[in-house]
Amino acid sequence: MYKDVFSVVNRVHGILETYIAPGDVVVDATAGQGNDTLFLARRVGESGKVWAFDIQEEACAATKAKLAQHQIDWSEVICDNHANLGRYVETPIKAGVFNLGYLPGASHAVVTEGATTLAAVQSMMELLLPGGVIVLVCYLGHRGGQAEYAMIEETLAAAPAQDWCVEEFRFVNKKLAPRVIVVKKSLKED
Repeated sequence: MYKDVFSVVNRVHGILETYIAPGDVVVDATAGQGNDTLFLARRVGESGKVWAFDIQEEACAATKAKLAQHQIDWSEVICDNHANLGRYVETPIKAGVFNLGYLPGASHAVVTEGATTLAAVQSMMELLLPGGVIVLVCYLGHRGGQAEYAMIEETLAAAPAQDWCVEEFRFVNKKLAPRVIVVKKSLKED
């Protein structure tokens, strides 16, 4: 099957699939229309668990419908801010994904925000297993997108290099194209 190498979604899914195995616990911090949640659920299989979060009822309903359509019942969709994920997820996770910005097709007035996203990232980093990964897709073209990206980048740039590897992918010739930040936890034990 041909995959568009320039597609951000394909790039993100390609990164995630190298880390996630059947039986893993993973988090979709921004469920949206359920596409990443479905991808993660298929990857972890029935023996795994997907936690999906979104603040919008419309997004939660769309994600639940997509999972039901594919007969997936090992995912839990939580209609709450991703900043609160630590209230729900208590077990270690193998991976997490953020698709920041606004819900496609919905109001652009409701967007992710730097402070809540950072709280969610920090909770996820605490839950992440050694060798695990968090992938953030940061959209710069909407209200607050550049500020959110700058806040995330600045915070993650300060992550101790002996414990974390933080990479960024971007299109150099597309100023407002999404930026993909990959946060990997070291395999070393404490």
